[in-house]
Amino acid sequence: DALMLPYRRIDYMNAADPLIMYDGLASGTPVVSTDYPAVRRFREVIRIARTPEEFSRVLGEAVQDTAPEDRERRRQAVRGRTWEQRAAAVEQRAFAHRLIDEAGVDVVHGHSSHHVKGIEVYRDKPILYGCGDFLNDYESIGGYAQYRGDLALMYFPTLEQGRLTSFALTPTQTRRFRVTHAPEDGVRWLVETLNREGGEFSTRVARLAERDLQLYWG
Repeated sequence: DALMLPYRRIDYMNAADPLIMYDGLASGTPVVSTDYPAVRRFREVIRIARTPEEFSRVLGEAVQDTAPEDRERRRQAVRGRTWEQRAAAVEQRAFAHRLIDEAGVDVVHGHSSHHVKGIEVYRDKPILYGCGDFLNDYESIGGYAQYRGDLALMYFPTLEQGRLTSFALTPTQTRRFRVTHAPEDGVRWLVETLNREGGEFSTRVARLAERDLQLYWG
């Protein structure tokens, strides 16, 4: 099975955010869609086609995509997208914007999320909605493995006259109260998570060197 979203490329779709897309991902079903802004936020788990021929090809691939780990990745992509959580996210974003607009804050640093969340750049100011834990004592607490609380980032923003000019990040992993470089699978997970969460903010990360990442925005 696969969910098809063959919407036409019209102006209306630039603001559309179909609920059926979330339903499909929440069920773990492979999703194939034409290209429009809402699906780009989930480009790591949705197959996006830009021509009829490409749509047919990737649909054939999607119906064969039955691996349990891929179904779980799709479910995880929309976990936390309830109306209550989305309303809370809107309030957090509005508050972060007010800190910049009204209080003159240059960097908004979110903490206590215990796992890495998306990054926004607003008026050339970085907003870190959740930085995870650089070091914690939660390693023995079970039930939250999908959030990869063992992974975190070191953040290295460069600002000139209060405006962000570059932003490097170093992935880390905590094991037995020791912080080390994140393993390759951890780096890939962080890249995927930051790009998925940053989709609505038009931010993305890419590999800068063997382990480091670079944030891009706009």
